[in-house]
Amino acid sequence: MAHMRLRLLPILILVGLALASCYRSDRYSATAVIQAPPRRLEPVSLGLLHEPPTPQDFQSECESIGLPNVLSPIITDLNLDKIWAKRLDKGTALPMQDAVAYFAAHLKVENKSGTNIFSITATSSDPKEACDMANAVANKYKTMRDDLDERLLAIGINSRKQQLIEQEQTLRDAQGKAAQNP
Repeated sequence: MAHMRLRLLPILILVGLALASCYRSDRYSATAVIQAPPRRLEPVSLGLLHEPPTPQDFQSECESIGLPNVLSPIITDLNLDKIWAKRLDKGTALPMQDAVAYFAAHLKVENKSGTNIFSITATSSDPKEACDMANAVANKYKTMRDDLDERLLAIGINSRKQQLIEQEQTLRDAQGKAAQNP
């Protein structure tokens, strides 16, 4: 039994060292806080939303922030694929799929319960990089929300124009009938 313990001791020491290296003190976190802007439209009249947003809606929005279509442009803009490849000794640039996975592993997006406020936390061994990552994700999210609002606004305007055209046609038809039957 003592012989078995002596064999396990080096393994336990290695596991302990591995865990300790994961929690090095040279990790930095930066958090950006963003409020999802209120919708500028009347979504119910557009048939797009019939109920107020649910916690699941906010959770879904949190998850969408970590998708490749959000992270890939940030990786490219900040040259993170090259920086991380050098740091990880993986060549000149990480493949985008690997860079997105690395980014997602160092990113945490949370919704403050019961609110439309999101916190976006990025971690890195470089404090500026962590800050740049968190701010870039927050800015990208804001841009995405603004673009969505613009598209919804255009849909709403087109819907209202179509309603107006239909009402004008109904009015012309009624005026034509009235003129025929004085």
